[in-house]
Amino acid sequence: MSTPDVHTGWYIDYNRTWGSQTQWLCSKFRATLWTNFLGIVVTIALARLFRLLLKVREPAAVHGVRKDPTAPETIAFHLLSETVDEIIQRRKEGRIQLNTPNVLRNRKPLLRPIMEIILLITTYAGFLACGVVTAYLATDSKALSTNSKCGLYVPSSNLSQSQDVLGPFAFQAQLDSAKLAESCYDTESGANDCNFFVQQSIPYTPSDDPCPFVDGMCHENMSSASQFSTGPIDAATVGINAPRTWQFQRNTTCVPLNRNETYITTSEKDGIYTHTYNYGSSNGLPFTWQTKTQGSNLEWQAHYLVSTVQSGPAYEPIAPLKRPKGSSLTLAFIHPQKISYLAPSDDPIFPANTKFSIKSSDEPRWRYTGNHASVLACVDTTLWRDPSSSKDWKPYLPEPTFVIKDAHTRGGFLFMVYTLLWSNIYDTINYRLGSGLAAQKLVRGWESLPLAKEQWKVEAKQLFETSLARIQIDARNIAQGAAASYPGLQRLEVEPSVCDGTFQFISQGWQNVNVTGSIWIGVLASITVILAIPLEDGRLFIQPLWGFCTKTIPHFFTITIPGFFSKKIPEYWRSVTEAIEVLLGNVSSFWSDLTARGSRRN
Repeated sequence: MSTPDVHTGWYIDYNRTWGSQTQWLCSKFRATLWTNFLGIVVTIALARLFRLLLKVREPAAVHGVRKDPTAPETIAFHLLSETVDEIIQRRKEGRIQLNTPNVLRNRKPLLRPIMEIILLITTYAGFLACGVVTAYLATDSKALSTNSKCGLYVPSSNLSQSQDVLGPFAFQAQLDSAKLAESCYDTESGANDCNFFVQQSIPYTPSDDPCPFVDGMCHENMSSASQFSTGPIDAATVGINAPRTWQFQRNTTCVPLNRNETYITTSEKDGIYTHTYNYGSSNGLPFTWQTKTQGSNLEWQAHYLVSTVQSGPAYEPIAPLKRPKGSSLTLAFIHPQKISYLAPSDDPIFPANTKFSIKSSDEPRWRYTGNHASVLACVDTTLWRDPSSSKDWKPYLPEPTFVIKDAHTRGGFLFMVYTLLWSNIYDTINYRLGSGLAAQKLVRGWESLPLAKEQWKVEAKQLFETSLARIQIDARNIAQGAAASYPGLQRLEVEPSVCDGTFQFISQGWQNVNVTGSIWIGVLASITVILAIPLEDGRLFIQPLWGFCTKTIPHFFTITIPGFFSKKIPEYWRSVTEAIEVLLGNVSSFWSDLTARGSRRN
């Protein structure tokens, strides 16, 4: 992706855990340089830390006084730092007293080399740990889209021509959604062409559900429909970056419809048969769909003839098919044209029950000889909720009284709503039609490879996955202004915060660096280096500092706490003034001690 489309520099990633939300996006080369630099800083700090530990290990150095090495109480230190021969020689010279010579006879001469090896191994492990820790500061390649063409686009012409203008863009969106669903759903993480969205796919759960219609509308009184549900999905799943994100839920139930004479009628005139499908009124006509045939199928190319309708202004379903507010109904009429099958099928949508033979093969073939199309009905429901304030699910279009005060949060919510507008079965196939069926991909010439036992469920599953992928594709298209290049479309005036760094995706050639972690590592490393500064008298800076703290802090609280709980204001300010005087006096003494002894060893 080009540089203008990516927000570089620091930003807040609200989808990360607290403490790692502040990120810095830069090129991978700069991220590597930064983490390597921090690795060097931490390595130096680690060396200083070992110096601190070794200094604390010496009993005399803890207090900053050089004790007599011949004193008996220092024998434990000498046993760890000198060989047996050195200790015996010191004893012969009378410099130390050792009342238990058996200790020397039992002492291992290799103790010091072993400890040195352990120290070297620990140091090496520490250096490796430094590299690993700093490498984790470079997190991932997530980035915020900042395309200037971001927005929601609608036809600029009148409504009568809107479908012609919107058609090419909607068709491409359906193709992209189908490709994403085929490549990235039900596949392993990190599959090819699946590295753009922050999450490869939107999870869902399939199940069998009772027929959603009454009055025997389901095919042959089928009691089992195919249902798919995402459950609660956070808007961050599709890349929405906002201080507070909402949840949405997509549910779809598909089932074949009854095709008896109540709903499909046939009339004949001059050898031409007219088939009328009466599942409601469409486009002002008293029927839903109508086809004409002469004898058998008129088509000479093997394919699936598909037509779709969706409940709304253009289609009013009959009473048994009507759905409650917030749901939409899609009917897909599917009719095979001149397709022969290698195996029989009793699928209610893809039947192949008439056997015939061909001259070029001894193997039998099957086909569908009926003139009526099969009807697949799908009910879509899209809901949303605010998980922080309510557990009630609402229709995806917000109510007029719904108000979000924070602009960035409001932009994230509206972005989610826009991505859900076309997530339904109708808007996944109404432009692709027969080419959008999985069964069409099995057609080779005039023949079709064997279908699944329940091919209609395969189609329902694929269509639902494509409707989920449409959410991701629409999020990308809105953020990148993909519709701007199509003639006849204009950008709709929407909330400015919708395009204010709301969409997050996986960038190429960029890397995030954890700003908070970098600051903490830099501060801790600097403190360690400062504390291990050697003074002229052999002490480290931490030793006089520790003495200053142990002297000042208890005294400071001893003075201020009684005054803090006092109800008399003069006594409170008197205790504060006295505490400040003590603090300044101790600081002056501490600084005088440092300057008198020198700051560093040459």
